[in-house]
Amino acid sequence: RGTIYYWAINTGRVMRIQAGATAPDDFLGASVTCPSCHTVSANGQQLVMNEGTWPSETSFNYNLQSSSNTYSGFAVTSGSSEWALPGVSPDGTVVVENFAPLRGTIGVQTGAYNAATGAAISSTGLEGQQLYMPAFSPDSKLLAYVDSITGDLHAYDWDQTAKKATNDRVIVTSASNTTYPMIQFPTVSPDHQWIVYGRGTALGSLGVPGDLYVASVASPGTEIPLDALNGATYPFAAGSRDRDLDYEPTFAPVAAGGYFWVVFHSRRTWGNAITGPAYVAEGNGVKQLWVAAFDQAPKAGKDPSHSPFYLPGQDATTLNMRGYWALDPCKGNGQGCQSGVECCGGYCAGGAGDGGLVCASTTTGCAQDGDKCVKSSDCCGASSGVTCINGVCSAPPPQ
Repeated sequence: RGTIYYWAINTGRVMRIQAGATAPDDFLGASVTCPSCHTVSANGQQLVMNEGTWPSETSFNYNLQSSSNTYSGFAVTSGSSEWALPGVSPDGTVVVENFAPLRGTIGVQTGAYNAATGAAISSTGLEGQQLYMPAFSPDSKLLAYVDSITGDLHAYDWDQTAKKATNDRVIVTSASNTTYPMIQFPTVSPDHQWIVYGRGTALGSLGVPGDLYVASVASPGTEIPLDALNGATYPFAAGSRDRDLDYEPTFAPVAAGGYFWVVFHSRRTWGNAITGPAYVAEGNGVKQLWVAAFDQAPKAGKDPSHSPFYLPGQDATTLNMRGYWALDPCKGNGQGCQSGVECCGGYCAGGAGDGGLVCASTTTGCAQDGDKCVKSSDCCGASSGVTCINGVCSAPPPQ
């Protein structure tokens, strides 16, 4: 469900792969010069990114439904990438700057900002806080980030209605892992209960080792290495060359098939189709997107990840990173659909005439898998384990 937006770094393009596509889509067109450092709202409505050649960049908010800029020219300091890799709320209305020094100076203004106008939002609780790599949960209830002083993984509770961040707390400390002390790029599960993040010896993926981990929001201090996703014990044909090369995860906003899903990029080889050194210099080596299933209800102390697969549809000749998973912009009532998650009204129901499925704002009886819900009992399969996750009826894990 949804679309994966990624950065083909050596060609300087933000690309996307839609469900079932056999090739990526350069959807921004030639009018956008060197787009980079993007974040997409979970609802697939807004794309916040830089345009231009660093350090002379402009940041703007691109409306993915109308293919236009809703606000261009976020305040940019000369020589910086101020709005690079920001936190964007799931509905695309709020932007929080990223202060992590990934390209020299990045963040300049603390607090939260209106994504449509660039105006500061008052009294959010984020004023004066320089957040590294902020990331909202897909259900708008959590804001994860890395502390700029300690390097620890933190989380705020986020009230999207009031635009307030409260209850700041440590989820995992940087010092709890001496091999990979640098925590980076957190992403939050659709139910805001789990945070997957990278650990490495330095920020980024340019020639440094790194792996992905998960922490429980409900039980701070609990960290689990994602060994299946990382391939910790997998007998890679390339041996140790393929280990410890996993970075920048992003959860899909909704569950599907009984699992959560994570896209990440890796410098591992892919059989005999994509080989070569992991890293030579910036713009060289191997860098591709992979996807892994993640258990919806992880068991305490057990790795909830599964072996990843190579993401089909991407260009194997480019260096692909920063995969960002979002839903497609929603469809209006009466448009064809396969699932309610595609629809602005939240339901995919039988249409008049030929009986085909179309988007609707109401439904008769219970909600089907993929339809809108408030609680699990709204869902048709609740007695069989279907649960309401991030406002969507979601199938139970396979038995």
